[in-house]
Amino acid sequence: MTLLENLIEGASSGNAKVDSLLRQVKVFAARADSIVLDHWVEKELSGYGSGDELPQYRRAVEVEVIGHFSGPFNSGLQNAPIPKMAFPEFFRKNGLCQISIVEPISVVEEFSNSNTPLRAPWPADVVALANGLIQSGQEAARPGRRRAYEVAGSGRGQREGTTLGPAGSVALHDGGGRPGR
Repeated sequence: MTLLENLIEGASSGNAKVDSLLRQVKVFAARADSIVLDHWVEKELSGYGSGDELPQYRRAVEVEVIGHFSGPFNSGLQNAPIPKMAFPEFFRKNGLCQISIVEPISVVEEFSNSNTPLRAPWPADVVALANGLIQSGQEAARPGRRRAYEVAGSGRGQREGTTLGPAGSVALHDGGGRPGR
């Protein structure tokens, strides 16, 4: 069987892993001397960087924002949905209610085959800005309209702090389940 026939067989069987098929495509691209195909396969296998142009199927996907809120006397809410309209237009228009899938295909495939939540954090400075808006009364994202509640978030980096659940939601927390400040 030729390489192309192996690829077709693997793709049509439904049993082959996507990253395994892409490695075969990489070999095919090298044999066909296709720089464009090789470049695309490499990005799919290793993931996309912040400056890379994403293919349409990996671009921004709308998600639901979920917040952990803390209040007085140890009160609070966990995984409370926050409507997008509760955030100023600046938040909505600058991708804070969206995620792009930049991870290597092996990670995407692993998440698609498991119940493990996909994590997509908000930067700590954005969480601080949202908390400031809520505390000043300018933000509608306040459970029960109490000023003491805060959107919790991450100060730990790109991959910790929020959880994308099976329903496509983003939960803001500090990576350990505790509300962030």
